[in-house]
Amino acid sequence: MTQWSRRSRVATLLVASLALMRAARADDAAAPVPGPAPTAPAPADAAPATPPNPVPTFLKGWAEAVGDAKDQDEAIGFPRRVRRTKDGMAMVLVAGGTFAQGAVPGDARALPEEKPRRDVTLSKAYYVDEHEVTVAMWKAYAAATGAAMPTLQEGTEDAHPAHGVSWDAARAYAAWAGVTLPTEAQWERAARGGHADFVFPWGADDDVKQRNGALDFDGFAGLAPVKSFPANDYGLFDVAGNVEEWCLDAYDEQAYASGAATDPSGPADALPTRVVRGGCAQSLRPALRASSRGLGSHDIDPVNAGLRCAKPLP
Repeated sequence: MTQWSRRSRVATLLVASLALMRAARADDAAAPVPGPAPTAPAPADAAPATPPNPVPTFLKGWAEAVGDAKDQDEAIGFPRRVRRTKDGMAMVLVAGGTFAQGAVPGDARALPEEKPRRDVTLSKAYYVDEHEVTVAMWKAYAAATGAAMPTLQEGTEDAHPAHGVSWDAARAYAAWAGVTLPTEAQWERAARGGHADFVFPWGADDDVKQRNGALDFDGFAGLAPVKSFPANDYGLFDVAGNVEEWCLDAYDEQAYASGAATDPSGPADALPTRVVRGGCAQSLRPALRASSRGLGSHDIDPVNAGLRCAKPLP
């Protein structure tokens, strides 16, 4: 092969290679450019989760609801009544809110420690015992824990309120039952039954058919079985008379003048005297009023002192 022939062949090969390269570039330009990978459609917004029902958690281990759904408080969804598992006590739901604490204006029997009357706010609803803790309930407590029985008055029966109980012993009982003692403000709101203008839990005037107080005009020479008299408008029995009821607070004569106006719980100091409320079977009219305040040493067993328990909502 001549030199010219070789050059001619090389030129031919170059031309063919260039043609192939141009064809490939044209194909690449015509091919669609791949776009980004398609994304899955966004899921529809999930429905908000239903908040858990707080009632079973709250009641677990100490009480059960009484009734069914129609017996629940519509505003907060808690049952209006519960029953404690350890002693069988029924408890009534009392709404939180603001109420007037202290002596009703014009009450001539009011003492200085019941004044000034003031608006107090309880930020949470709470349960309170339907009636005073009975002797039968205290016997169950003593059997379960080894706690001592209080010294009872002669002729006392199981249906009578437990009495001769110190504040310390009352707190121990309440802790065993899964509850506590009411604050003084909780006690008074419950005792008034929603009536700011009532001097007594049932109205403006004393009525021996409504309570167990001094003398035997009410039909009882001493203690009466619980629920022997009508309930107040919150469904609570014996909030006046029968036995005095311990409150959680330390006693402060000036509490209404200087104490907290929201969820008051008495002075912070560990004072030895504690509040009792409600009067007893030996009380005259002034001590049976809804605003009447009493006191006792926390470690003494007053013969006429018993208890009514409470439990605030979470």
